[in-house]
Amino acid sequence: MLPERLSTDLTSLNDHQDRLAIVVELVVSPDGQVKASDVYGAVVNNKAKLAYNAVGAWLAGEGPPVTGRGRPCPAWTSSSASRIASRRRSDHLRAEHGALGFETIEVENVFDGDTLHEVRSQKPKPREVV
Repeated sequence: MLPERLSTDLTSLNDHQDRLAIVVELVVSPDGQVKASDVYGAVVNNKAKLAYNAVGAWLAGEGPPVTGRGRPCPAWTSSSASRIASRRRSDHLRAEHGALGFETIEVENVFDGDTLHEVRSQKPKPREVV
């Protein structure tokens, strides 16, 4: 766990507060190839206080759209990111770039409202080593 001051203040994306950030910008082609990239500093100002469990459910397609200031977040954000990630994870691209595969432990975050109550480990999902 992070110290409380870090998790609830210094690194937290609180509503309507500026935070310094490092942006990694990628231009990805429809077939998943990275065509251009850049890294630069930025200031982030969160427009809504979002809870991890609500956003996680929305991104997984298991919950209603999350809202910021009473407006739903754009649906393309989730679907585009998911589509790009799926193409970037393809075995062909991974092998082409010399990536290694690892067996990871999946976790399930259990919330009580907006408070993280428990972290449960689930059966590992094996991946082929490339």
